[in-house]
Amino acid sequence: MGMAPDCRFQKNNKMLLAFSGMKRILLVEDDPIMLELLSEILQSSGVNVLVASTFEDAREKAVKEHPSAIIVDLFFSTKNSDVQFYLDGIRQELLGETPSVYVSRASKDGFGLSYRLKEDPETGSIPILAIGPMDTPYLRKLAFGAGCDEYLGKPFGMKDLLHKLTGMCQKGGGQ
Repeated sequence: MGMAPDCRFQKNNKMLLAFSGMKRILLVEDDPIMLELLSEILQSSGVNVLVASTFEDAREKAVKEHPSAIIVDLFFSTKNSDVQFYLDGIRQELLGETPSVYVSRASKDGFGLSYRLKEDPETGSIPILAIGPMDTPYLRKLAFGAGCDEYLGKPFGMKDLLHKLTGMCQKGGGQ
């Protein structure tokens, strides 16, 4: 575990991440529009962005590159049956019922990836910011249960993203 990244902000008409220690972020996203948007935000904030759109590629890059942080779309590469499971949980929550808080570590979505990365001694210290389709207590519980350090539900703005990354940075972790 390296030194905690320097989390000072610089301002030039917009908020920039001036991470001297947070140089690389692995972005795990399979939606080309979100991938381009998030990459642009991070790059304009002075961060080198590594990109992965499959489970295997993300896991390999996390081990090989040891990024300062990982941003993972919880539903990347998710099969329709898995999405239905998560939607059922959200529906139960909205109806005031208690949904089952269960995530399969065998799944090859963002939940399963987060589980496996946190269990691996080589990648377990890398902070993970999970991005989900909406901000609900249920999805937050699932994300934190899978080992994610922070959760951000859509829609979100640039300041929200940078705030979450700064929070992870200030807690330490990553290299």
